[in-house]
Amino acid sequence: MNQHRAPITCSRNVASCHAWAFDTSSDAPLLPIVNADNAPLSEGAFKVKLPPTLTTTLLSYVTKQHIQEMCTDALFDQPLHSGHIDKGDPGSGFAFNIKSTPRKFNSNMVWILPANQATHNNLLKHLGSGGFGSVLEVLGSSLPNMLDSLTCYQLSFLAESRCEKTLIHRNFSDMAYKPCNILIPLVLMDSPVSTLGELVLQSDDKMKELYLKYEHEVGIVLGDNTLHGTAIMEY
Repeated sequence: MNQHRAPITCSRNVASCHAWAFDTSSDAPLLPIVNADNAPLSEGAFKVKLPPTLTTTLLSYVTKQHIQEMCTDALFDQPLHSGHIDKGDPGSGFAFNIKSTPRKFNSNMVWILPANQATHNNLLKHLGSGGFGSVLEVLGSSLPNMLDSLTCYQLSFLAESRCEKTLIHRNFSDMAYKPCNILIPLVLMDSPVSTLGELVLQSDDKMKELYLKYEHEVGIVLGDNTLHGTAIMEY
């Protein structure tokens, strides 16, 4: 495994770059992610409080469906062929589709997604029992662009052990249906390479950057046009 011991610095031509910590003193369930001037970094970047039961419920699901083992196999033990189907809990009928990251992302990130409707519905059920409905209530009532409805259209578990170079990108751009990603941290580790954080966010004008460390019970909301990327790291 390659070792990357260079200090973490701004890798793009930006005016400022810093690490950012969440304001845990605030009681607000949804807050914009702010820059060093305490101004919102991006129109689509927020943190949202997560119920403690959501983390424990999803970790229990990960264990029961052997998703942790799938991650270990895909990252370390076996070469991953994108689109490979791996069974979850034996006898349950649930299955997962494991996809790899395109090479341009300089990362070994993998996505583990429900491979059939039964698995999708079962994961939705676990999200609901863990209290994710309260998170959707907050998003639907608090986001700047008020929404008529919310739909969970893609569920996946992400795993990663290495990123050699940050690629700033958008997941969505000027979409009429206002999509967003909600990142729910589950298994956290410290990287000897990056001490600032695992996620890099860039301002809408591309002039400022900040690094975020994932935390339990704090979700990250990345909306339409939000610029972000994985920080250089290795576990």
